Amino acid sequence: MSQYDQLAIYRAAYDFAVHIDGVVHGFSRYHKYAIGAELRSSSRAALRSIVRANYARDDRADILTELRYTLEDCKILLRLAHDTKAFPGAKQYLYCAQLLVDIMKQNEGWIKQSQNK
Repeated sequence: MSQYDQLAIYRAAYDFAVHIDGVVHGFSRYHKYAIGAELRSSSRAALRSIVRANYARDDRADILTELRYTLEDCKILLRLAHDTKAFPGAKQYLYCAQLLVDIMKQNEGWIKQSQNK
């Protein structure tokens, strides 16, 4: 068990959460307090799940599966924000989506690794 702040998935999720916070700050008032609040919350929940999974031994696969669902929620919210024109530009959406895809790939790898044990 390594320190969670040394994990690549944690660093990526942390960068995602920080970036989302900044992006949501630029949303219109309507989007900021509706979908933006949910995006912030989901990104922070992903960070908490990563920390819990790092320290877990017996139920790591369950926590990682929960993380998978949290990341899927983030994906849906990102797409919804994009489709409702909450993002001021397409570049911000694409960057957020790429960060999220990278985190999801790392999570899937972690799930496979924990199932092989």
